[in-house]
Amino acid sequence: MNFIQSAFQWFSGIPWRDIFFTLRVVFIVLDIVLIILFVFVFIKSLPFRPKFVFNPKPAKGGLLLKDAVLKGRWQQVVEKAHRSPPQSLTLGIIEADSFIDDILKRMDLKGEHMADRLERLGTRDLKTVESLWKAHKIRNNLVHTPGFVLSPTDAKMVLRSYESFLKEVGVL
Repeated sequence: MNFIQSAFQWFSGIPWRDIFFTLRVVFIVLDIVLIILFVFVFIKSLPFRPKFVFNPKPAKGGLLLKDAVLKGRWQQVVEKAHRSPPQSLTLGIIEADSFIDDILKRMDLKGEHMADRLERLGTRDLKTVESLWKAHKIRNNLVHTPGFVLSPTDAKMVLRSYESFLKEVGVL
């Protein structure tokens, strides 16, 4: 029993407040050092960040992205989409998606499918990549999902997404 009392007195005699204060100061200093180290490493790694550059050289067939033929082709897609039957919007979306896929190929983005090429584009490279992904998913639903119905308002929104991408990359 005497041992237990002496152990308790020794344990209660430890200056716990001083120890916790010292540990707190040590961890705060350690946090500051780690934050400074993180910022230093981040700044040093910036030159190694991959940069996305549009292909300024002529693509296959000698055409640049800024080409009157491409603008004319897009106008044909839009005209087909705005014809009177509601199916024309669906066909317009399918053709617009195919047109965007051709543009991605002209940008030398590799991949077997359009989705593979879209994955190579990052949101930090282009602002419209997310809306382009959504539009492509809607197109896939139109083609592959039986009974998928798209309202005319949503169809026009999808076409606007494609058009905003074309404006951002400089086709329109």
